[in-house]
Amino acid sequence: MRKLLWLNPVVKNMYDFSALKELLQNKGFNIVECEKDHVSDIKNSYKNLCSKGMVLDSRCPRAVNFVRSNFKEFSNNISSLDPILIESAIELSSKLKEDEWLYITTPCEDLAELGNSLKLEQTTFLTWKKFKELNDISKLNSELSTSSRVSTSSESDSSSSTGESSQTERSNKEINNSYYHIPGTDDDEVRELVEKSVKELKEEQSQEQPAE
Repeated sequence: MRKLLWLNPVVKNMYDFSALKELLQNKGFNIVECEKDHVSDIKNSYKNLCSKGMVLDSRCPRAVNFVRSNFKEFSNNISSLDPILIESAIELSSKLKEDEWLYITTPCEDLAELGNSLKLEQTTFLTWKKFKELNDISKLNSELSTSSRVSTSSESDSSSSTGESSQTERSNKEINNSYYHIPGTDDDEVRELVEKSVKELKEEQSQEQPAE
């Protein structure tokens, strides 16, 4: 059975990708990518939905279950759109040959459970942590950490390789940002909003602490 592996963007940004790819290939896994741009498709779909009224993001299964359990009055506002990871898996799974098996790595157990509940043919969803345990590659952090990227990239003397590497890193960064993107806003606005929220939270916590 030929083993195909899709890496979620979080994993890709944790390690030196070229070294990670080589290690996984030595373990018998072939890295696969989607042909469709699911990031843009999902982002545009959310923008269209938001133009019609309030929409609750459905990309986090745990958040969706929390809203349905504790705020039932807002259940109808939950988007019916699949997470980017699920859309990617559906595309790749539909193209599998009889002698191929697809592994989809997820950043959390909730997405793994959601994916497996779909019962896609010849497809397994599992967390990156679980994947490392099953394939005896638990020492990846020290061997392929992102800190090694700087030295690796500086040693490249091929202009084509450099261009490809830059394009890959830029693409990974865009995909990674999209997982935390709020439709209708740009990245600077999101960052400003998060920083403001964190500041206000810290101020509230400091006021709640009893004076010594």
